[in-house]
Amino acid sequence: MAMLHRGALHCATAWRPFAAALGWTCGLIPSNLGCKALVRYSSDGKRLFFIRSTRFHDSRFLRLIRNYALLTGLPALAIITYINVFIGEAELTEISEDYEPYGWEYFKHPITRWIVKHIVDSEEKHHEKALHLLSEEMDRMKFREQNLQVQTLMRTRAMVPGFLCPRQTRALLILDKSLHLTVEIAQCHC
Repeated sequence: MAMLHRGALHCATAWRPFAAALGWTCGLIPSNLGCKALVRYSSDGKRLFFIRSTRFHDSRFLRLIRNYALLTGLPALAIITYINVFIGEAELTEISEDYEPYGWEYFKHPITRWIVKHIVDSEEKHHEKALHLLSEEMDRMKFREQNLQVQTLMRTRAMVPGFLCPRQTRALLILDKSLHLTVEIAQCHC
């Protein structure tokens, strides 16, 4: 800092006669040393550099929102206006006795009819899905009941799976009346 002040002081003292002769206007500000240093303001006084957060991302986000709104909103608005003006809502008319209308024919507005016809599943399809889920759950319940019945029979008859024991000797579990298990080793005659 001291070198900066010395350089500014040297500049102020060395060039002052030439600056006054040429008509230059230079501002003089006091330094920490008690002497004056030469400072040059470029145009209308001291200019400051303010540090601010960037607005790039905000403006980019708003620009993208505007572009996508115009890209999708204008065609959708044009299609909806065309449908409402030129096609219009459905009117109730007489039909023959043997005709059964589809599910999407019950709606009045053409956009709703199109959505129900092409995007949303029909009531019959929902019913079939529910029946399929019930059928799968009933199959699971049947399997659980059979598994429980097999486990109960294996315990009451003192049966164990043969593949768990060695080939020559197998352990037999015998269920007594007092619900105690006893193990007997028996020879396998396979």
